Amino acid sequence: IDEYCVQQLKEYEGKKLISVTKEGLKFDETEEEKKLHEELKAEFAPLCALIKEILGDKIEKACVSERLTEAPCCLVTGEYGWSAKMERIM
Repeated sequence: IDEYCVQQLKEYEGKKLISVTKEGLKFDETEEEKKLHEELKAEFAPLCALIKEILGDKIEKACVSERLTEAPCCLVTGEYGWSAKMERIM
């Protein structure tokens, strides 16, 4: 029940609730950081395309992430998809 309730609860006491396991998580960043991220996305676009081609239908997409600092990759749920736990429940 908690999993379902938290997904439906978008705001609590004036604070917007966002799942960190879902796609679309944004951090505050400066213009310089935004520019750097766009450059990295352009630089690694061929690699992301190759990863998607190799994995095919096993993944929805491969992209450069702002949320990772030490890990090579992470799996996230689509912005409007179910979390891994919710998928197990259903």
